[in-house]
Amino acid sequence: WAAKIPKRNILATVKEIQKQRALIHCKKHGSDATLLQAAELDLAAAMAEQSCQYMLWQQAVAARDTPIRQMADADQRMFFLDLLPGERRKIRRDGIRLFNIHYWSNVLSPLAGRVSAPVLVKFDPRDLSTIHYQDEQGNYWAIPYRDLGAPPISLWEHRAAESALRAQGRHSFNEDELFSTVLQQRDIVGAARDKTRKMARPESKEPAYTPPIPMAEEDNLAQAKVTAFKVEEWD
Repeated sequence: WAAKIPKRNILATVKEIQKQRALIHCKKHGSDATLLQAAELDLAAAMAEQSCQYMLWQQAVAARDTPIRQMADADQRMFFLDLLPGERRKIRRDGIRLFNIHYWSNVLSPLAGRVSAPVLVKFDPRDLSTIHYQDEQGNYWAIPYRDLGAPPISLWEHRAAESALRAQGRHSFNEDELFSTVLQQRDIVGAARDKTRKMARPESKEPAYTPPIPMAEEDNLAQAKVTAFKVEEWD
């Protein structure tokens, strides 16, 4: 279906989204509600932009004369991790710190505090609960949160939480405060979504009340006089 969409329309859509994101960033100075709304719109614009880029990729694949070579599962994972954004970080005694969040795994034990050069760390913006450390041989190792009880968050939620904390005059904060702010923002968004859904749902009309028909009591039936009708008898 993506191959039927003209390329110029997709490129125009990407440009419109980029302009919209620029306007959103300009309006981020305001109340907490404005900051939260800007973060939600920023997330929606980023997802729409990624969708447009994916449609362009689908069109390029459909225009190929030969199909793309299928990779093995291990190669697909390596290919996916290679495309993820990355940062250079040092492996300290308490693990790796990225986005003011600590990460740790036993695979870092031989290197913690013993390697001075920064290493390449890959992360998925959709889920920051796990990062991927690349060793000297080019292999990737999954490194989870140091606090395994922390909730998975996205990079956009992280940025929105940082903006909300800075709007409160907080210049330094730890990861517990960051996760707490993200959960509070989720509650606000969830309550607003439920309220909007409830307002949009048509009100159900209850049927009119019908009083029950009074039933005669057994004593009244026993005392009632019943007139017998004549019947014909057949042999």
